[in-house]
Amino acid sequence: MSPVRYVDGATASDGQTSILDIYFDERLSLHVFPGALSANDLKLKYQDRGLKGTKLRQPSHIHWVVDLLIKKDNLPERTNELLRIFLERWKTATPLPGRSSDDIKRALVLASDEALFDSFKPLDSFKPLDAHGFFPAIFLIHFMELLMLQEKSNRADAHLFGEILSLLLPASTIRDLDPYKIISAIDPRRRKR
Repeated sequence: MSPVRYVDGATASDGQTSILDIYFDERLSLHVFPGALSANDLKLKYQDRGLKGTKLRQPSHIHWVVDLLIKKDNLPERTNELLRIFLERWKTATPLPGRSSDDIKRALVLASDEALFDSFKPLDSFKPLDAHGFFPAIFLIHFMELLMLQEKSNRADAHLFGEILSLLLPASTIRDLDPYKIISAIDPRRRKR
């Protein structure tokens, strides 16, 4: 995996300065801003400098779901292994104690490359997934873990992220998945009801 650089907040967007910037390569970066839903809410944005004229974008669940579906279509066993790790991490994730860059970096368990879970493999073992989909595995690992922390920090009994993972995991191929259930789980209109 390419080296990841963590930089204490240096990016400005919508009148705010980021808390933490994470650079994956010359192309992709993740930026963590203060959110407004709770005391430790995070707002995530990413940028792909490889595409001409792109600005910071706020991702949604559909971005990582589609990327994982593409990866699963090409490397189902490796993708399911990563999904199992995410689901295991989801079950142990707790709200952030604060939203300083140090609090966030300490909370990135999977991205730290420490074998804290029996099933966890070194980050390099997911490198083959980079050939499929838009995001490299190292980016997805950071992005998804930050989404977990965001969701748990806003509501300790949150379930959306885990629900989506559970819908993606059981199938060995994407042809065995129910796309309507997945889209329904992601649909923000469903969450407002």
